[in-house]
Amino acid sequence: MGNIFAMDKNGNPGIPVVNAEVHPGFLWGVLLWQSFNLDEFGQYYAGSPYGGTNYWPIHDALSRARKKKGPVFKRMETQWPMGTVSGIQTMWRIPSFVDSLRPLDAPIVPVMPALYGGGVGKINAEAFKDYAPGFIAELYIFGVYYNRVRVTLAEDAFGKWRATYKVIVEEFGAPVCAYYNEDEPKGRSPYFIRLGMALAEHEESFETPLFYRLHHTKKINAEIYPPHNTVLFPGTKVHILAEPRADRVLTEFTVQSEDKLSEATRAYPDLSAKGITAPYGYDDITKAKYTYGPVNSDVYVTAVAEGVEIEEEIQAGIEQTIQMTTTDCLVEEGSWSITGTSLPDEVEYSIDADGLITVSVPENVYDGNPGGRYYIDVQFEGYSQIKTLRVWVTVSSVAAYGTVWTAAGTLPEKPVSIFEDSSKTVYITS
Repeated sequence: MGNIFAMDKNGNPGIPVVNAEVHPGFLWGVLLWQSFNLDEFGQYYAGSPYGGTNYWPIHDALSRARKKKGPVFKRMETQWPMGTVSGIQTMWRIPSFVDSLRPLDAPIVPVMPALYGGGVGKINAEAFKDYAPGFIAELYIFGVYYNRVRVTLAEDAFGKWRATYKVIVEEFGAPVCAYYNEDEPKGRSPYFIRLGMALAEHEESFETPLFYRLHHTKKINAEIYPPHNTVLFPGTKVHILAEPRADRVLTEFTVQSEDKLSEATRAYPDLSAKGITAPYGYDDITKAKYTYGPVNSDVYVTAVAEGVEIEEEIQAGIEQTIQMTTTDCLVEEGSWSITGTSLPDEVEYSIDADGLITVSVPENVYDGNPGGRYYIDVQFEGYSQIKTLRVWVTVSSVAAYGTVWTAAGTLPEKPVSIFEDSSKTVYITS
């Protein structure tokens, strides 16, 4: 159950690395950070591969766990990653490389984990049968990854011992380090690799670390990275990216309810200099880039992009319908949904499997305050299409009045309402 992971350009964690290293008979964990040059001359730098690898023979860990009658741990401290040095080297100056750089009007590049993971290596069950019914193995890479695996040792019907592996908990973090080299944080790096072991009967003695979460509280015509519910570790930073879908433009981007749109979409002229390769997103002002931290609570993010909008007028006192459409070949129960609205609580609304929105505004809701403009946010998710749109509804300043008719007959399973207003106009809805 040992695996190696990476992060993609958007900061999504947990991307499996093919043909990764394995260490049979060991508990192990590895952490390496990004290291890259961002210009063709190798003079614009970000990161360093500092980190480390922690190994522990499973036999040794189990014997210690049996002796202690509880969980045992082997912890390895790791260095601060270098963070970011950004600039063009003009000449070597004393006392340091940093003093030789001409600063660029460029962001401090968030350095992310490049490779991380590990776990419990495969074992020869026969050699470990004395530890039946099994044991619990834990890997804790602070800020980055948490994994707990139950290994069960049992004899099969043919008298052969076998080991089975079951992941109990697996969480991915998305930390970044964003600071200039000369401003390296004071004190010891918080990043460590801890291996843990306990016999099966002591499983309850393991304590799950404290996690916070990244929440996408509103997302309209836009994507937010890292993914919703990514774990965040206390004291770390997280790099948040928001980008609009298709050719739309971001109109809202908030972190912890604070507007960060202007700051996160600013232009960096120096990144257009010859030979410079901008970090992902920084040469595109349509994307929002923001590094938040240190984290000490759950983090809430919103992103809204200008997109498709529909205008409709409805009346109070009568049920109204608005039909949504799609070209997708798969439309089923749950494909259409209403994700938000500004309609008052007294208003009843719904959307069915065919995309038909039904809105019922009580006649007396607007007594003394007739009319109003409200939105309904609708999302469709099918086989080949995911889209969101905002339906603006304007409530007529005069409630509907007239004669309500009762249909004498309707098409099967299609109830019909008929309404004739004071101008003798007849409305038929189904």
